[in-house]
Formats: sequence, C-alpha cells, structure tokens
Amino acid sequence: MRKIKIFLRIAYKIHAQELYLPTLFSIMIRPELSTYIEGNIIPRYASFDPAHRTDHVRAVISSGLELARKYSLDEEMVYAAAAYHDTGLEFGRQNHNSDSARIILSDKNLERFFSREQIETIAQAAEDHRASLYPKARSIYGKVVADADRQLDAGTIIRRTIQYGRGNYPALSRREHIARAMEHFNQKYSEKGYIGLYFDDSQASRDLAHFRLMLKDRENMERLCALEYDAQSGRDTIICLTGFMASGKSTVGRSLALLTGRKFLDLDSEIERSRGMSIPQIFSSLGEQEFRNIERECLREAVTALKQESVKAVIALGGGAFCQDRTRQEVLETSQSVYLEVPYDIINLRLGASDPNRPLSKDREKLYHTREPLYALADFKVDASSSDAALTARRIIDILSPSL
Repeated sequence: MRKIKIFLRIAYKIHAQELYLPTLFSIMIRPELSTYIEGNIIPRYASFDPAHRTDHVRAVISSGLELARKYSLDEEMVYAAAAYHDTGLEFGRQNHNSDSARIILSDKNLERFFSREQIETIAQAAEDHRASLYPKARSIYGKVVADADRQLDAGTIIRRTIQYGRGNYPALSRREHIARAMEHFNQKYSEKGYIGLYFDDSQASRDLAHFRLMLKDRENMERLCALEYDAQSGRDTIICLTGFMASGKSTVGRSLALLTGRKFLDLDSEIERSRGMSIPQIFSSLGEQEFRNIERECLREAVTALKQESVKAVIALGGGAFCQDRTRQEVLETSQSVYLEVPYDIINLRLGASDPNRPLSKDREKLYHTREPLYALADFKVDASSSDAALTARRIIDILSPSL
C-alpha cells in the first residue's frame, strides 16, 4: 500500500506571540488517512477552548509520533489516537475522554485503514489519556497518547491554567486567579501531585522535573502567573507607575518608554493641558476633591484612547492618584501597575525644602506613611532608590519580562 512522508510543523503560542518551531518528523502515513484526519478531525478543535485548539492537537500528534518511533509502534495508530483524543470536548469536558473513544468506535471511515481490533486499541488509547486515570492505561498506545498530551513546559502549563480559569471562573479577581493557579499547580504538578508519566525518557518527564524546580520559588511563579493573566486580559499594554512625590515616576517613565518603544504620558501634564491650568491652580481654585475627579477622568480618557488605538504606553500617575479607591480600581482593571518604592529619607533629600508646585508637600512624612500601604496594592514593586532612572527602568523590564 502506497505511503508518503509527511512533515508536521507545530505552532506554539507564547504570551500572545506566534513562535513557529519546525519540529519535523519523517513519518510513514498513508495519504488517504492523513487527508481524512486533516480534513475532518483536526478542524473540530478550532471550536474548543483556547487550551485545546489546533495547536494543542498538533503538539500531541508530534510528541506521540516521537514516542512511537522510539518504541517501534504503529505510527498510524498513534497518529489517529492523538488526532481524536480530545474530540469528545464537543460534548463537554467532564467525560470528554470517554466521548472521544465513542467517536472513534462509531467512525466507519476508520475501517478503511484499520482492523476492528486496532480501532478498539485506538479508542482505548484516547479514553485512557486523561491525567486523572494514571496509571491505568490499558496498552502502550494509551500510555503514549497520555504522555504526549502532557504539555508540561512551564509556558504552556501557566498559559493553559490561566486560560481555563478566566474561561470558567470569570468572577474571580486577578489575585484570585493567581491563587487558583498556584493551588492547581501544587495539586497536579508538585512531587505529591496527581499527575503521572509513563515514560521517564520523554520530553514531558524532563519538562515536569523543571517545572517542579520552578514551583519551589513561589514568588517568581506568582509573578509569571500575573504576567500571563495580564497578557491574556490585555492589561500589559499599559504600564502605570505609582509612588510618592519625587520617587521618579516621570523620569523613570520616560526612560522605560524609551527602552521598550512605548508611548509616554505624564498624567499631571495631561490634566494641565486639558484644563489649561497648573496643578497648584486647580487645587487652589477647585479644591482637592474636584482635582481627583478631573484626575480620574483624564486617566480614563487616556487609557481608553490608547487601547482603542492599540498603542502600548507608560503612564506616570500623580503621587495621590493610586491612593484614591476608584482611580486605583480602574488602574488595576485596565493596566499593569508598578510601585516605585523609595525610602522616606531619600524622598526627603530629593524634595529638600517645601515645593510650592507640589500642593501636598507640607507634612510629607505623615503623608508618605499614610500612602505607603496603598502604593503596596500595586501589581508589582521595584526599588527606585537609585538616582539612575535607566537602572530603575531596567529593573522594571526585568520584573515584567517572563523568564522561564
């Protein structure tokens, strides 16, 4: 029977960027089988949740065929089992593995390529792939599909966990999503987790060992989850810098914008431009409360315009903006917030004598300690005690850059 070599190119999506990895496998697959599966089975994944779409099934096929070659298995059977393994999702997640097996057993087209016994083995392999069934796979084909389905590189685990959480628990806050993800990681992937692998020499086994090491650094894992959440929700397009007066929000913001190719906005400057008055004039003529209303309105208008135009930006907030409950809530919902932390003694040295252009600079030590716990509610915190704005900007870049 005529066979041809086909090449599979797997596309991985990492933090909203397409990274194409030419993982090429030379596989002997009958053209009639590949035409049927590529035309009728693979397209079904396009309607599934983001963690189980076409890129996922192609990755499972790729990993499965690699193991099939290593253990001299029937590559066509592995190809079919991997291709069908999540098709049951069209009936819901709860029993999708059993539904996938049912789809295989009822597909008369497979009888053109496999014996009834082979079809039953393929169906068992699809049904046995679920992580919670480990170690009960009934054949080596089930073990292969199960391990192939374990995409355990850190980026994929974090991305799929956040995707699932946002899709199924939309009422959770960002912090609650991160907490849910951390709990899931420990329940499933830790040394005591329920996930299991059948092959010690697989890529999944190596990836799991690496991820378990990463779990030991909880702070970094929470940071990576936060960055993934921000990427999926679109919060990462805007970075808002907050901190006390003289913490360097404007100078660091300009440097950060320059280093990252983003637009820079100084919120106080935007307020002055929109109202035709200086900040001290607004305070003296309209009062602080009205200034805070204007401040929130200008910030909302700026963020809305930037997102509508798909412009990435850095915004330097005024010293008190993030301390206002409504303004802070809007920042936390729409942007990444970074607190520029500077000890008070350095702030005091930078400010010197009372500055008439800073309406609230009097009694600043008390104000500093009042605001400090509110600044700490920002998504991220960076040491901004250095007078080198570029150094602080690079620290922010390090914090906001995923490092797996």
